[in-house]
Amino acid sequence: MERLFLFVYNSIYFIINLKDDLFYRNSLRNPSGRQERILKSFLNKNRRTLFGINNSFDKILTIRDYQEKVPISKYEDYWPYHKLLLDGQKNILTKSTISRFCLSSGTSSSSKLVPFNNELKKEFRRAISVWLNNIVRNFPAVLFGKSFWIVTPITQTNYPDSRIPVGFEEDSSYFGYVQKNLIQKVMAVPDEVSHLNNSENYYYVISYFLIKERNLRLISVWNPLVLLIIISKIIQYSSNLITDIEKGSLSFPVRVSEQVELIFKKYLKPEPEEAIRLRNIFQNLDINGEPFILTSKLWPRLALISSWADSWASIFAKKLNAFFPNIPIQGKGLLATEAVVTIPLKYSNSSELLYLPAINSHFFEFKGIDDQEIYQIHELRKNVKYEIIITTGGGFYRYSLNDIVEVSGFYRNIPSIKFLGKKDVVCDITGEKLNDTHVHSVLQRIRDEFSLKSMVTFISPLLAEKIPAYILFIEDIDKEKVIKKNSAISNRLDELLSENYHYKNSRDLLQLGNPEIFVMEPEAIGSYLNYKSSHSKQGSTKITSLDFSRDWAMLLPGSIIKNKT
Repeated sequence: MERLFLFVYNSIYFIINLKDDLFYRNSLRNPSGRQERILKSFLNKNRRTLFGINNSFDKILTIRDYQEKVPISKYEDYWPYHKLLLDGQKNILTKSTISRFCLSSGTSSSSKLVPFNNELKKEFRRAISVWLNNIVRNFPAVLFGKSFWIVTPITQTNYPDSRIPVGFEEDSSYFGYVQKNLIQKVMAVPDEVSHLNNSENYYYVISYFLIKERNLRLISVWNPLVLLIIISKIIQYSSNLITDIEKGSLSFPVRVSEQVELIFKKYLKPEPEEAIRLRNIFQNLDINGEPFILTSKLWPRLALISSWADSWASIFAKKLNAFFPNIPIQGKGLLATEAVVTIPLKYSNSSELLYLPAINSHFFEFKGIDDQEIYQIHELRKNVKYEIIITTGGGFYRYSLNDIVEVSGFYRNIPSIKFLGKKDVVCDITGEKLNDTHVHSVLQRIRDEFSLKSMVTFISPLLAEKIPAYILFIEDIDKEKVIKKNSAISNRLDELLSENYHYKNSRDLLQLGNPEIFVMEPEAIGSYLNYKSSHSKQGSTKITSLDFSRDWAMLLPGSIIKNKT
C-alpha cells in the first residue's frame, strides 16, 4: 500500500512539473528569443528599484542597450546595496522583497552574501522541475519509492545585527506549497535534519532514516564524499542504530536539547521486525570485505545516484562505484548559490548526458576567454571557452560567476556546456571553494602571528588519505619553530581558513581533515621551481599561495610534522 501512495505522490509532483518541463523543451527551439524575454521581464519589474534607477533601466529597450548601460560586475560592486538590505530597506536591487541572504565563498573576501527572494526561488524551481521530470522519464522506477536529497548544508551564521535572516532554508522551501508537501512525503530523511549543527548528530540521524529505508530509489548529493561518509557512519553506528530502530528511540551521539528531541519524536516508532532484518544484514558484515554486499541489501531498489562526478569529485565518484557497481552515477550540472547555470538532461534522441543552460530561469551572457568579446547563447561555438555572466531575478545584473566553461556540442539550438573550473585560482575538492586571494591573506597572518621567516609558503591538498586535508608547506629555516608550535599553527590555519563559509562547512561535515604542516628540505624550493617552470615560460614562474597543480607532498623532499599526542 505504501508503494501505491508513493507512486501517487511522485506522479502528482511529476504532473505539476510538466508545465515547466514542457515550456523548457519548447524554448529549445528559440533560446535567444526566450532569453530576450527573460531579460526584459527582469528590467521591467525592477526599473524603479535603486539599482534600476542608478542604471537607467527605464531607458533600456534592447539587449545591446543593457550591455552599454550596465557594466559587467563582481560581488564587491553590490556590497553598498547589500548593506542597505541588511538594514531592512526595500526596493534596492529588486521589487520582490529579499527574504534572506544565503552564504557563498568569496573571491577577494572570505565569504559573500547572496540575496534570495521569491523570484529567484521560482527560477531555481523551474530548473529543478525540468531535471526531476527528466530523471523520471529515464528512471521511472523512482516513482515507486523514496528519495534522499542533500541540497542545503548545515549552517551556523554570525550576523546578529541583520534585519534579514542569513543562512539556508530547509531543502523543501525551494518549492511551492503543494510541491513542498508532496516532497516531504517522499523524502527518506526529514527536513529537520538540516537544523542539526553538530556533524556527528547530523550524520547519525541521516543514517537512522536511511538504514531502514529499503525502498530508497534516488540519492542526490552534491559531493560524493558525503555519501561515502554516510556509509562509514552507518557501519560505525550500526549497533546503536538498530537498537534505536527496535525501540523507537533516537540516541544522539552528542547531547541535544529537549526541543530538538521533540522535533524528531513524531518520526519515531518501535520497529522490531526491521531491527531483525538489519541485524541479519550486519551480523556477518566484514567491514574490510566487499562494500557492495552492504549497500545492495540495504537499498536493493536504488535506481540512480546524482552527484558531482567531474574534476576533484571524480576521485570520490570512483570510490562510490565500489559500493554501487550496478547503479548509474549521474553528474550534476553547474549550479552556484546565485544561479542555476546548467541542467543535466538525457533525451531519447541524444546519445549522452547533456548539460544545457537554464534558459527559462536566468539571462546568460558569455565572455570569450580568447577574444574577450561578449556573446549571447545563440552565438556560441563548439570547443570554445567562455566565462559565465548572469542576470537573475534575485538582484545580480551582468554578474560574473568566474566560472569557465566550454561548449562540448549542441542539442537542437542550444549548446551543451562543460564546466572547466574557476577563472581565479580556486580549489574545490569537497565544496570548500578555497580561493588563492583569501589563502594569501591567511598565510600572511600565519607568518606574522608566529614570526615565521619563510617566504615560500603555500597550501596544497593531500588526497592520499581517507579524508582529504590541506597541507601547509614551509621552508626548512622554520623547522624548529614548526615542530615546537605545530599544533598551534595548524589549528590557527584551520581557524583562519574557516572564515571561508564553504571550507568551514566541509570541516563541520567531516569532509576535510585538520590541516597539517610539511617542512621542506633546503633543496625543495629548487625542485618546486623546476617543476613549476616546466609548465610555463622560463622566468615567468608564479608562486601562488594555493597550489593544487601537483601532489607536492609526494614530490618534494621533506616530511609532514605530526602532532604530539
